[in-house]
Amino acid sequence: MAFTSSASSLLVLTFLCFSISAFAKCHVDDETGLLAFKSGITQDPTGMLSSWIPGTDCCTWSGIECLARNKRVSSLSLYGESDPNFFVT
Repeated sequence: MAFTSSASSLLVLTFLCFSISAFAKCHVDDETGLLAFKSGITQDPTGMLSSWIPGTDCCTWSGIECLARNKRVSSLSLYGESDPNFFVT
């Protein structure tokens, strides 16, 4: 019976750890900075920044990569097409 109790406790602890990490979002300063950058964009013809929604995890936004250990933004990659009509401005 002790094995079952230990196994159950381990299962609950594992579930809690995954649940907490699933709700972890990017750092508030990173989100603030990226949204400030987005607010300066007057044209986004391809919708490149459409996933940049306040209150969502900025590590899941298009063009954003974060470090796994601390959920801090590590790179920003926005690529346009060769046609200037598709650039963000």
